[in-house]
Amino acid sequence: MDETQAEIDTIESKIKIRIVNQQSTMRTNSYLDILMGVRSFNDLIRIINGLSDITNYDQQTSITLSILIDQLNSDKTELETAKAELDEDKQTIVDKQNSILALKYEAEVIEQEFQKQESDLEAEGNKIAGDIEDIQAKMKEISSAISSIATTAGWTYPVPGAVISAHTWYYNSGGIHIGEDFAAKLGSNVYAAGNGVILKSTDGCEYGYLTNKCGYPGVTGGGNQVYLLASINGGLYAIKYLHLLKGTTIAQGTVVNAGDIIGQVGSSGNSSGPHCHIEVYYLGDDSEMSTFAQNWNGDMTFGCQYGQPALNHKCEDNFTAPCRLRPESVFG
Repeated sequence: MDETQAEIDTIESKIKIRIVNQQSTMRTNSYLDILMGVRSFNDLIRIINGLSDITNYDQQTSITLSILIDQLNSDKTELETAKAELDEDKQTIVDKQNSILALKYEAEVIEQEFQKQESDLEAEGNKIAGDIEDIQAKMKEISSAISSIATTAGWTYPVPGAVISAHTWYYNSGGIHIGEDFAAKLGSNVYAAGNGVILKSTDGCEYGYLTNKCGYPGVTGGGNQVYLLASINGGLYAIKYLHLLKGTTIAQGTVVNAGDIIGQVGSSGNSSGPHCHIEVYYLGDDSEMSTFAQNWNGDMTFGCQYGQPALNHKCEDNFTAPCRLRPESVFG
């Protein structure tokens, strides 16, 4: 369009120059002056032909100028139409962005409300395991295997590649959160943190949702879960893994080594997306592992309670076993 405008300007300039040159003879016809100056018939014919060429050139120039002006006007119209469509597209994008922001805000409000209620829901669900007699019988059956478990030097990271979506003690929104959430792709492997025995395992929960209470006879709302009794650095620990994928939890009574797969990341029970909720309890000296396993009373908080009362059982404040160990202190 700029090139067309430049061409129009050039032609208009030429026409203006010819008009100016005509001004000095406007009172007498310039062509008549030329004809009066001929000396022969041949000169006359030559001059007439020349004047005809000039006239034809002027006509062609005018036609070209008219075509170029029409083309420029057409281009301007198309540009204005394109600008209008662009403005409309921009408004559509802005409207969609506003809709997305509104949905995101709504989701955040729901999530915050869930976080405020979660500790109460889980506290309600942490009851004595309904199958405690079966658990105790199984632990007595494999007591010699438990007694031979060697302590692990250091902690094995439970979900490699996971993103920490919520930290221990409190959510960012202020609700109580007694554990660390490892968010990862659905089906990601979950590993044993140390050598030990599976004290309890619950399976059968489908993909969950907020306020879903599936998990009994484990933690109600905890979905599919595994309780690992482990010996690490000479200490006895219970590590609780919640919200696992259905059909992946390792069986109760299985003796495991650090790094063994004990389940896969799911979103079962009271959950808003794929993650593994992990809690760690310090129970004392690992020499008591077999005795503890055989005599566990089924308390799924291992004497450390849940909700607000659980905050009074933090190892960082009171190192007397049993106490809740902040998972971040060993997993990061």
